[in-house]
Amino acid sequence: MFNERVKKLTVTDIALIKFSVFFFAILVAQFLPFLLYIKPMVLVLLVVVSAARPLYVFWLKK
Repeated sequence: MFNERVKKLTVTDIALIKFSVFFFAILVAQFLPFLLYIKPMVLVLLVVVSAARPLYVFWLKK
């Protein structure tokens, strides 16, 4: 069901989704300013953990 919907998206649509998530994150940071004080290494760890599976599926899985 979702695969058919995702196939209809263009590169521009995906870029706009990324921008909307980015701006939503800024909005959340304004409402919850304590999130701005998270240590950078924790953020790096969250990025690596979040990106691990998609990168594996895209580049390594056959």
